[in-house]
Amino acid sequence: MSGTDLFIGLMSGTSADAVDAALVSFDDTSGVKTVASHSLPMPESLRKRIVALQTRASRDIFDVCELDVELADLYAAAVSELLAKTEYEATDITAVGNHGQTLLHFPNHERAFTLQVGDNHRLAELSGITVVGDFRRRDVAAGGQAAPLIPAFHKTLVSSSESAVF
Repeated sequence: MSGTDLFIGLMSGTSADAVDAALVSFDDTSGVKTVASHSLPMPESLRKRIVALQTRASRDIFDVCELDVELADLYAAAVSELLAKTEYEATDITAVGNHGQTLLHFPNHERAFTLQVGDNHRLAELSGITVVGDFRRRDVAAGGQAAPLIPAFHKTLVSSSESAVF
């Protein structure tokens, strides 16, 4: 990275109430800055389907795949609406980091696993921006609890600042 790089982060939490999007800049001199944020409410019908899959009410593979695509569409809408609030376009953004929507999370199971949906390939096609994601599965595969970014991010912030308060 050199100069200023722009990234978009997406998150839809366990409550499945909204997709939160943040546009941040990383600059060699001023560090990390939030440029804009946006929250796109989760349609109630979609939220109910997510909760049903999380609670074993339904786990049909077709439903999971359909949800994967539908969430990608919603994530793409959140990116579009976020950018509309700024002077930036998709071509200005280095990458989108997409956590995805967690459906199953068992990092302490004998064969540890976690499952997030929200097709990153579709999101990249719809947004026109490089997308990185599936962070949690790699961390679980490495023996972690599937929260790999926060410790590294905090370490980077602390090491680049003489006095950091959290």
